[in-house]
Amino acid sequence: MKTPVEIEEAAGDITLRPSDMPALFDAADKASVSSRAMFFGIVRAQVVLLLTGVVSGTIATATDTEQVAMVGVAAFIAVAALRVYSRLSSVEATWYDARMAAESVKSLSWRYAVGGEPFPVEGLSGKEADALFSARLWELLSDLGNLRTPPNRGAHYQITPAMRNLRLAGLVARKTAYEQDRVGDQAAWYADRARHNERQSRFWDAMFVLSSAVAIMFGLLQAFGAVGVNVLGVAGFVAALITMWTGVRRYDRQARAYGITAHELLAMASIMQPIDEEEEWASFVDSAEAAVSEEHTGWRVSRARA
Repeated sequence: MKTPVEIEEAAGDITLRPSDMPALFDAADKASVSSRAMFFGIVRAQVVLLLTGVVSGTIATATDTEQVAMVGVAAFIAVAALRVYSRLSSVEATWYDARMAAESVKSLSWRYAVGGEPFPVEGLSGKEADALFSARLWELLSDLGNLRTPPNRGAHYQITPAMRNLRLAGLVARKTAYEQDRVGDQAAWYADRARHNERQSRFWDAMFVLSSAVAIMFGLLQAFGAVGVNVLGVAGFVAALITMWTGVRRYDRQARAYGITAHELLAMASIMQPIDEEEEWASFVDSAEAAVSEEHTGWRVSRARA
């Protein structure tokens, strides 16, 4: 570990990357990423299978083909099986809980590393800060009962060398690291996700209008006897699937929430500039982390209510 003097001399190089987070963060983050991928993989598979079932049923009715009808039956059986598997495996709940745990560990780590509440540099010794940090991690472990990903590093790396080095640095160095690699990084991430969700919202709105227009057109053609195949039913079902998909992803809501959080963080970056006292700094970090945690909590609640 570097000495305080060496740390001050290398202040420009001090940072806290994802790889510098505690082993518990690694485990929770991996569990969240894998569970999220599985959850949306199941949803996508259900959408494809439902569409396959409807198309097969339409073709089977028009051609009176039993084999095609059986394809539709198999598709709906597979949809039901995926639904049961998703419920029994609790993949969605694991995604939510692991993501909340990972973000909580990250928040605690930044609080510890830069001297934010409840780990102020002044008035709290290194041993006391370490003990309090470890106690907070133990509290988080209660939310990880279903976590199956083992840690990559040993227990002594729950408080990593990078976290200790940053905590030993002066206030200016800690402020710089926090502004660039926590507040700035989070603001950029939220802004990027807000733009992404806004683009996705517009795209799927256009797809819904298109599928609805196709349904109307073929419905009129079918009503006047110009078309014998029930394309209306298929197009209408596609519109319903799009509604289901956008309901699961909630692009509009996330675009608004992410945009607001990005602006809040950018405002905080301006507020932190004149801070030059440890006590004021510890309070500011507490407020900044509370703002980020509020967004994560809101996300968790909104997903649970969906």
